[in-house]
Amino acid sequence: MNRTLTLAVFVAVAVLAVSPAVAQKSKDTLRLGFYQPVRIIDTFYEPGPEQGQASRMLFDNLLNYDNNKNDYVPGIASSWKQTDPSTMEFTIRQDIKFTDGQPMTMDDVMYTFQFMMDPTAKYRFQDTRIGWIAGVEKAGPWTLRIKSKQPMAIMPAKLTQFPSVVPKHIHEKLENKSTFGNNPVGTGPYKAVEIESGTKFVLQTNDLYKHGNVGKPAGVI
Repeated sequence: MNRTLTLAVFVAVAVLAVSPAVAQKSKDTLRLGFYQPVRIIDTFYEPGPEQGQASRMLFDNLLNYDNNKNDYVPGIASSWKQTDPSTMEFTIRQDIKFTDGQPMTMDDVMYTFQFMMDPTAKYRFQDTRIGWIAGVEKAGPWTLRIKSKQPMAIMPAKLTQFPSVVPKHIHEKLENKSTFGNNPVGTGPYKAVEIESGTKFVLQTNDLYKHGNVGKPAGVI
């Protein structure tokens, strides 16, 4: 049975990013209060810290950073290498599914990065977040190549934060891409089952989540 994680979003009195958590064992639920309300879960259009925390529950980035190991660990990419001072190549995993059951493919990864680089997308802080990138290309059936405008040692760090991979089969059909965050579909350890903009969002563990470094979620972050 899925464990349900409910996050009640409200403006807290104390100046804290997240208020104390309240467990409700009888309903197998954990409730958290956020300092700022979360309207949608989409880091393209809502890049704030609260949205970022919610996004990490629902989506995967190319890489993750393990604070215990003090090192980068796999995310969407199973391995990576630097081919020259301004270029890195990432091998994309082939065993990931979106929460709607569709396999994540290289097309989804390329679509995400092409949308990210599209100047007409006009999402928030676009130039600040991707201004360092010279180009992104498919270098093999499951290989992504990213070039920076100048040598950049912190490229892996950048890619632990942005972008989160989105499903092409859903995202590209939306006339208004900013509505994706109202009903987000990702590959992360949790899936969204209810979003009330600015009030609350309800997540459940994602039974399709077999990858990642935290293993299969147990219902508590």
